[in-house]
Amino acid sequence: MINGLFRELRSIFLAWKQAWPDMATYKAAKQQWMQGFFEAGICSTEQLRFGLMRARQAAKDFVPSVGVFIGWCTPTAEMLGLPKLVTAHR
Repeated sequence: MINGLFRELRSIFLAWKQAWPDMATYKAAKQQWMQGFFEAGICSTEQLRFGLMRARQAAKDFVPSVGVFIGWCTPTAEMLGLPKLVTAHR
């Protein structure tokens, strides 16, 4: 799962070599991201899919930190097909 995620991240963020300049750094990053996902309770491909959706919408060339990506893995109401909070409250 993590290998597929990193493959997607490399295709989305064109400046990925800035974050992972060599294989040792790349492997260490995978370990840290896996630990971050474990600690945050990110354990499904659906959650990662939401994160990748937001990654594609980010207007950035550089790979985000694992913390930022974890935040992206939580879907908004609109992403789930629900109305915005203000609209739903009305």
